[in-house]
Amino acid sequence: ASYLKLFAFFAVIVLVLCPLPVAAEEIVYDSTQAVGSMWQSSGQGIIKDRGVEMLLSGTARRLVLAEIGVTLQGVPGTIDVKAKVWANDGPDQWPGTLLWESPWVEDVSISGWYQLVPFDSPNVDVPDHITVTIASKDCTTGSIYGEPMASSTAIGTTLRNWSRKFTGEWTQLGWSEPVAMRVTAVPEPVTLVLLGI
Repeated sequence: ASYLKLFAFFAVIVLVLCPLPVAAEEIVYDSTQAVGSMWQSSGQGIIKDRGVEMLLSGTARRLVLAEIGVTLQGVPGTIDVKAKVWANDGPDQWPGTLLWESPWVEDVSISGWYQLVPFDSPNVDVPDHITVTIASKDCTTGSIYGEPMASSTAIGTTLRNWSRKFTGEWTQLGWSEPVAMRVTAVPEPVTLVLLGI
């Protein structure tokens, strides 16, 4: 019994002097470094899920932030946007299970050729292999809008680009350039405990 008391005493001292590490944010996918003038375009008023199938880098797997590029082709205006994260557990590793969906973010102001729109996610647990999509509607410029394309991926791996009408099937898009995106995650609680130990 005295050994247990001694162990408990030292355990408390260790926890006080060496608290568990704070969950450090880590960028696990980034294709925002070499954005060109191309975009996945859509006509005014069309609502689709479009985005990138990716393999995440690093070990952090609780998503906290997805930043996705939007372009109005250099014409300032506003647009409504929504982000979704899918597991690639469908047939032939297509997007399948919806892991997280943001609410519509309304009247996002886009002033330049393109900009990243941030979507905060509530520590969503994800596997290594996911697809991140964005949907857009109610653009005020009356012109074509869409997502800017990047020529390379700095962090993580880009696999395929996808498009899907809200009530339809997925379509694999024919180009290899990814939509400009940056995905940030933190370690899972078990990983933090192991680091603390």
